[in-house]
Amino acid sequence: MESYMDSLVIRNGWADLMDNECVSQGDIGLFTRTESMAFSLTIMTRGGLQKSPTPNPLTNTNKRRRVVQWAEVKFFHGKGVKRTPKLVSTLYSIWVSSRHPIVLFAAHMKQSAVENRTLLLARDVLAKLPAGPAKIGLVFDGSSLIYSGNIQKREDQSAKINGGWLDFVRANGIKIGFLYVFKFEICDGGWQVTVYEV
Repeated sequence: MESYMDSLVIRNGWADLMDNECVSQGDIGLFTRTESMAFSLTIMTRGGLQKSPTPNPLTNTNKRRRVVQWAEVKFFHGKGVKRTPKLVSTLYSIWVSSRHPIVLFAAHMKQSAVENRTLLLARDVLAKLPAGPAKIGLVFDGSSLIYSGNIQKREDQSAKINGGWLDFVRANGIKIGFLYVFKFEICDGGWQVTVYEV
């Protein structure tokens, strides 16, 4: 951090911090000055919920996660999903707010996904998930609440979600037949799925 035209400017390390702490567009940063040129930073979601700091932040810039370019974003979709301008716009907005590697999957919400807590995912998406049961955080776009669940791959190219899935669906008004984008990412050391309505 250095002085520049009566302001303080962060030169080096900011990109590392953004990547390590999973900072997204719209997050709120509270800077507290501790010394003449030192600050502590508290990061909160748009809803005002404080994010947990990364327990072991990366200090070697050579190991920092590379910023993913738009052309490299992994996007998959379910049956009957057309790549409309509105869908592409949604995907692009998600990418802009996500600096680290993500996997995007678009699908229409089916009755079975709600009643049986089962999501039919593309094989390429399933391949990126852990082999055994894994804890997963469920977040709806713009919400500060994180619902806890478990995800388990199945042989029929689907994934079973236990735990808070039904509470998550009901609380966020997720509707049968509507198109949603699921963003899979590793954040705060675990898997997180953020759901966006198209």
